[in-house]
Amino acid sequence: MKKFIFALTFILLFFGCYEDDDSHFVLPEDYVEVPFTPIDTRINIGIFEEIEQSSRVIKLLLTTEDVYSPDGSKILGSISRNGNTYQIELDELDISDCGGAITTPAMAFFELGDMNNGDYLLSIKINGVTVNALLTVSEESFHFALQSNNIITINQNSILRIPQTTIWGQAESITAEPYRLFLDSLIILGAEPYDLQAGNYRYFEVFSPDSFDAHSAMGMRYGEYFLYNFDPDTLILRNLIKRFAKRYDDSIFIGLDGGRGEQFRSTVLKHEP
Repeated sequence: MKKFIFALTFILLFFGCYEDDDSHFVLPEDYVEVPFTPIDTRINIGIFEEIEQSSRVIKLLLTTEDVYSPDGSKILGSISRNGNTYQIELDELDISDCGGAITTPAMAFFELGDMNNGDYLLSIKINGVTVNALLTVSEESFHFALQSNNIITINQNSILRIPQTTIWGQAESITAEPYRLFLDSLIILGAEPYDLQAGNYRYFEVFSPDSFDAHSAMGMRYGEYFLYNFDPDTLILRNLIKRFAKRYDDSIFIGLDGGRGEQFRSTVLKHEP
């Protein structure tokens, strides 16, 4: 008897979800239909190596050629891997509605995982069309070769990889002396001129042995960007920045990043005991 009552209850609940006249499913009152936004713009493809504290993560960056307002829009899709072949499917755009006046491309980030030196095939599918790209990974760089098409473009064919002993950043101060003392201290502790080939390293760009672009901006009257090779343990640099931060407080700013995952900021270190 209990089994019969249970079955009858299930049938009533099941068919109760449908209208009697045409048997269509009745949607909940709070149902919100999410519109489908097709990808109707060209896609730019790029690659970079995100340097973290204990590892490096190779990521693929996809951006739309068109920009959208407000910022925060995304390209929705998926990625899968079989050996040295990646299958990437881009499905639609998720246009942000969070407000704001800034216009930016829609973006998607895909982690590529561990990649030994060698060639990798990227098979990218958009709107039913597949475009293939060949990615060559070496100790020094990532290099793209793309099948001729009118859907996908490459931001830059080659991105150079940052050696682990590279440090870069900026030192600035309200008066001229503090930041200069810091840069002199870097040299004393073992910082040496960089020996990097010309090209784009994403975090900075090298033009020649004595010319580079730090991709940053100064906020104080006096300052200088720096790019060095530094072999010793960078804990001594952290302590150096901490000493300058406590001595000069808000009248100095030092930001240092490194190929081993260093991220030292005077504004943070000055609050440490």
